[in-house]
Amino acid sequence: MLDGYITDRVEAETLHFRQDYIDIYSGSWGPEDSGKLYEGPGILAQSAFQQGVVTVSLFGLVIVNIVFLFIILYIFLKMFLIYIMTKIIGSNIE
Repeated sequence: MLDGYITDRVEAETLHFRQDYIDIYSGSWGPEDSGKLYEGPGILAQSAFQQGVVTVSLFGLVIVNIVFLFIILYIFLKMFLIYIMTKIIGSNIE
């Protein structure tokens, strides 16, 4: 996942990789932040996050659940803040 063109499928496969063994994922990747474009995880990556949370819940690993939820909340909060900022900046430019 660290080189080449990153697609939704690549992200999803990475998040699915060894979920039985890997407990923590880094949520520090993402699209370039131009201030004009914002995006979050694609449908497949969202599904991988959700499956990770559900799978982990079944095994009772609460801490990993918290990490997954933090990453999901972080991504959506960042998207929301960028959206709000583009609306504020856009309305001031016009």
